[in-house]
Amino acid sequence: MVINGTVANSIQAALLIDVDNFHDPDQLRAIHSQFGQIAGKGFTCHVHGDPKHLFKEELKPVWQELAARLLPFLPLNKNTTDAGLIVDALMLHFKQGTRRFGIASGDADFAPLSLQLRELGCEVTCFARKSIAFEAMVSFYDRVVRFDVLSVKAEPAPPAAVPASVVDCNLSKPEQTNQVGMQLSTPSKISSEPKGPAPKFMTQSAAPTQPPADEIAIARKVLGAVGLWHPHTIKQLNQLGAPLRESGIKTGNAPLHQLFRKCPAFFTVLPLKGAPKQVRLERSL
Repeated sequence: MVINGTVANSIQAALLIDVDNFHDPDQLRAIHSQFGQIAGKGFTCHVHGDPKHLFKEELKPVWQELAARLLPFLPLNKNTTDAGLIVDALMLHFKQGTRRFGIASGDADFAPLSLQLRELGCEVTCFARKSIAFEAMVSFYDRVVRFDVLSVKAEPAPPAAVPASVVDCNLSKPEQTNQVGMQLSTPSKISSEPKGPAPKFMTQSAAPTQPPADEIAIARKVLGAVGLWHPHTIKQLNQLGAPLRESGIKTGNAPLHQLFRKCPAFFTVLPLKGAPKQVRLERSL
């Protein structure tokens, strides 16, 4: 929720970084900044992975800036980063009530985690490099932020990684996708003079997509009939039938879940595959 131009941090949030996927300082800062725009201030930041990346000298100031907790994988013959991150996410949810997650990894191993968290009423954003993002990623997350690498020909200045786009995965049509571009403001030419301040990340956001009027009308009637329902929380489908029938919104013999599927901007029927059992409210009116 945005209040007076800032993100209201009323939901516990956590950014979980797979340092085996992301260990470039510019990418890490961009991920943290982008997630801050989604989650507000004061979110948890945990970094999992190989100690050779976690404890690099060049990353020490980054971890300080991000107030990150470093969690190296266990000293076994197998890399346990993925398992550690998955356990961490579930512990944060069940013990601390975290309901908004950022997962910085393009690894498909985290897709089942994202689906489970979303079924529990959480919102999950994925940060991934385009080169390693798996197919159909947008089907498993509420939002996907893809990163590109800018090519810079001059030798003194290495290429800087920047987020290429943000895709909101809950919108019903690809052409209505709300995309956000973030890029580094780089100098037009590089000289041998002393460097100025480090380039800053600039964010440009497209205007929010307004749901169709017919979806808004249906959602208003549904929410009026079922009572209090907070965004990103789940209600059982079999508990929604009675109030909707009593109010005259649900009539006939059509399955109840079809009513909610008419408003994809407001409701998601869960699970995404299989027999419908739950409905998640995606946004308020």
